[in-house]
Amino acid sequence: MGNAQLNLTTLFFGGGIFATTLLGTASAQTVYRVTDDWVTLRPPGGGFHILMPPDWRQDPPRAPNTKFSFIAKQPAPSGRPGVTNCRVVVTAIPDTADFTQAAIDEIFKAPAPPEVVQGLLSSFGSPSIRENRLVRVSNHPAWFISFSGSYESLNAKVYGVGAFVELMQRGQTYAIVCGAFDTTPQRGEVAWNAWQPILMLILGTFTTEDF
Repeated sequence: MGNAQLNLTTLFFGGGIFATTLLGTASAQTVYRVTDDWVTLRPPGGGFHILMPPDWRQDPPRAPNTKFSFIAKQPAPSGRPGVTNCRVVVTAIPDTADFTQAAIDEIFKAPAPPEVVQGLLSSFGSPSIRENRLVRVSNHPAWFISFSGSYESLNAKVYGVGAFVELMQRGQTYAIVCGAFDTTPQRGEVAWNAWQPILMLILGTFTTEDF
């Protein structure tokens, strides 16, 4: 069991959900909440912060513009199946530096258009969109996109479910993605169902500090 967990973690190592208003509990008897021992992650110079559960760990960012990557420790102390991680990616968009925030917010007055969704999910194999709607981050509109798909890593394929939250301010965009993955589509679904409440909480803690 330990080796299987380790191998799966290695497969997914490179690897998303948002807002407590989206939170659903796994059962009527189970309540998940952010507690005082969650770790605050804030990049040098600030700009935003996000909270990480105490039984997760940071990984070195492995993709351009990734500010944070963090993954549940394996095997998960909770006994949840599969692997899961979250990333925060900040991308500079100089063309929007002179926009007003009100003008930027107008871009997000409707769910993400198909070309944006396609771009966000370009690294996933045969993604299927489950949800595409508006949410709010730091009182500004943002896109919430939930999907299922596959991911190639180390000459193997993993499957799962995840979600993006993307928002924009003058000069840059923030993309937060969390997902739960395993070695088959069926196992990926099981992993997602087990991890979804925690992922919702994590994304609900994302806060921008520059608005």
